Amino acid sequence: MAVMAIVYTMSSTSAPRDKSLTGRRRPCSTIGVSACQVGGAQVDGGSGGRTIALARSVDGINVAESLAYARLDNQDQSTSEGFYWPTIPADVVTSARAFDAKLADPTELVAYKAKLPADAQGDGRVNLHHTSSSSTSPFAAAATYDVEPPPGPLGSGSTLSFDADGNSVSASW
Repeated sequence: MAVMAIVYTMSSTSAPRDKSLTGRRRPCSTIGVSACQVGGAQVDGGSGGRTIALARSVDGINVAESLAYARLDNQDQSTSEGFYWPTIPADVVTSARAFDAKLADPTELVAYKAKLPADAQGDGRVNLHHTSSSSTSPFAAAATYDVEPPPGPLGSGSTLSFDADGNSVSASW
């Protein structure tokens, strides 16, 4: 129920980091998030209800595999909730910040992209990744530069990910 309340609140308040349905300050602490890391909310729905999903970010860097969602029926009763928002190790967050700051410099970005293959020359961004909630592998987290390859004859390909040195990262998160 706490997940649904937080997700619902984050999607419908003008100051999501500051209040909740219960009037609590810093509602993310209700569900174990030490600092509010909500990067945005998406609400999809129709006559049968709606789904509210939160995106996670740390210092503006997207955390791809984290999830927080609630599915609500048309009376706003929760029918399904999910929350997986693991702690990202401090050294991984620090490396992501440094990687992102480096690529914010246009000269550094050009030099970095020169290391990447031809199909990875489009727009990209630094993201944090971690082992998914359904993985049976030990927990892992990393910062990568992710690029959507140009569409081919069969549509878009998979996201291409690279480490800070420009090496391909093929981890299945």
